[in-house]
Amino acid sequence: MTNRRLFLGAALASFALVACDSKTETPAPKSQTPATAYQKNMPEVPTDWDAERMYTEFMESAEGVHFPGPAGRPMAFIVFDTQCSYCLRMLDQTMPLKDKIDFVWVPVALLNPHSEPQAAAILSGLNRVEMFERHHAQFSNQPVRGIDTENMIIPFDKRQAVWTNTRIFRLTGGREVPFGVMKDKDGNFHPILSGMKTSDLEKLFGL
Repeated sequence: MTNRRLFLGAALASFALVACDSKTETPAPKSQTPATAYQKNMPEVPTDWDAERMYTEFMESAEGVHFPGPAGRPMAFIVFDTQCSYCLRMLDQTMPLKDKIDFVWVPVALLNPHSEPQAAAILSGLNRVEMFERHHAQFSNQPVRGIDTENMIIPFDKRQAVWTNTRIFRLTGGREVPFGVMKDKDGNFHPILSGMKTSDLEKLFGL
C-alpha cells in the first residue's frame, strides 16, 4: 500500500492532450470499446482495466456526487480529480443528459496536494451537488483552483473516502482522469473517456 501511494504522488505530474495524467499508448483489449469508436485522439483504454470490478466496487464502496433526476435512470461512474480542468469540461458535456443517465462523480486524489482536501470537502458538504458546482464556478481562482479548503474543518472519514475511491480506481486499472465506466442493458461494460462530447455520450448510451 505504501508503494502504491508513493506512486500516486509521482506518476501524475503531467497532462495528456485530452486527459489529466500521462497518456497510455498501448491498444485497448478487444473486449473493451476502443476510443476511436467515438472520437479520434482520445486516450487509449488501459490494457489491465478491469471494467466489471471497477463498476462493482464503485457501486459497493465509493462515495460520489449524484445529480438529481428521475428514478430508474441507468447509472454510470465518472472518476475526477478536483484539479483537473478536463474533468470539468466533461461535467459540462454530461449536464444535458443528467435526466437520462445517473452520472455518479467519484472524486480521487491524484494530481496535487489540493486534490484530497477539495474532494473531501465536496463529499462532506450538506449538498454535494452545490459544493461541486461551487468548485466548478471557482476553478479559475488563483492561487488555488476551486474551493479554498484552508479554513475548513473536513471530517477525517471523508478524507478516507477519497482514498478509498482512489484505491479502487488504481487497483482496477485506472490511469487518467476523467475516466468512467458504464454497464449497458446487455450487461457489457464500456469506458467513458476524456474528450467525449455530449453526442459521443448519447451514442455510447444508445440515446
